[in-house]
Amino acid sequence: MATDWVTPPDLRGRHRADRMFRTLGGLITFYDWLTAAFSQRPPTRRVDRDLNLVVDEIRLEAHDVRSLRLVSAGGDELPSWQPGAHIDVLLPSGRCRQYSLCGDPADRKSYRIAVRRIPDGGGGSRELHDSIGTGRTLTVRGPRNAFPYVNAAGYLFIAGGIGITPILPMVKQAAAGDMPWQLVYTGRSQASMPFLDELIALDPTRVQIRPYDQYGFPGTGVELLEYAPPGATVYCCAPPTMMANVRRDRPASAAAALHVERFTTPPIVGGAPFEIELQRSKRVLAVPADRSALEVIRDTVPNVAYSCQQGFCGTCRTRVISGEIDHRDRVLTDRERADTMTICVSRARGGRVVVDR
Repeated sequence: MATDWVTPPDLRGRHRADRMFRTLGGLITFYDWLTAAFSQRPPTRRVDRDLNLVVDEIRLEAHDVRSLRLVSAGGDELPSWQPGAHIDVLLPSGRCRQYSLCGDPADRKSYRIAVRRIPDGGGGSRELHDSIGTGRTLTVRGPRNAFPYVNAAGYLFIAGGIGITPILPMVKQAAAGDMPWQLVYTGRSQASMPFLDELIALDPTRVQIRPYDQYGFPGTGVELLEYAPPGATVYCCAPPTMMANVRRDRPASAAAALHVERFTTPPIVGGAPFEIELQRSKRVLAVPADRSALEVIRDTVPNVAYSCQQGFCGTCRTRVISGEIDHRDRVLTDRERADTMTICVSRARGGRVVVDR
């Protein structure tokens, strides 16, 4: 027969008090540990998206193409990025230019960009080729991604010349994931096409090298699209004519997406002429249907800040004093659009817009 143990009444209060003090002591011990742990942890630092990076290495990748490896002077990790991302590079001259990251996203210690020298361009590529050497510090912003790599059943990558830079990390990621993929890579000549060795090393059977001096410039998109795996998503970064051909000749029944990125100014679609009044300069300029406000302003006003000319960087944003705007950018918030426009792509919705310039 079992016997229940019953605590005598005079001991019950003592036991309750003992339990209370043990619980309180445990809480005090936990608090002491928590305080010690947090006092030893370094304070959290805000990630500074304006990074001062050092040019650690420069390599000649092809004729007139050099790559720059950028690192933190203190060896700190850099903000993470995904294939398709780019950084803004603020040059000593004051120019700001975008360059795709073409290194390894898993490498948190360095960024790699590649730049083709354009003799008659806007001057940014010449500056990076002619004036920037190893050991030089450059300020960069980002990374940002307007050309993201997405998961798909298969991929066709189409690159023209320096357009290989955003495509290269995508190809490597597709190859690492054992996905069906093909690359069609064009350029003036093999000597002008950077990173050929890196690409062929992935799988020479999947890389189609088509320099113009051997194959001619692709006359249609069909001859590029024929390499696509079934149901492939298409990524294209190439000259405007090539991208237009791919868009035109891609089968209407294709279920997968087409992603494109331009490295030249896109054509103006559906533009109408308007006037832009520069209040501070006391000038009224006529903007034709086939030109941007930025182009027209640059004809008469020196040192206008601009960069991407595609409406995604925000460098040319300008305060609007009056007038209705046809916003065509991909950077401004709805609140900013109430009194701001990006003059590289946006236009007046009406006869005249007055801006603070």
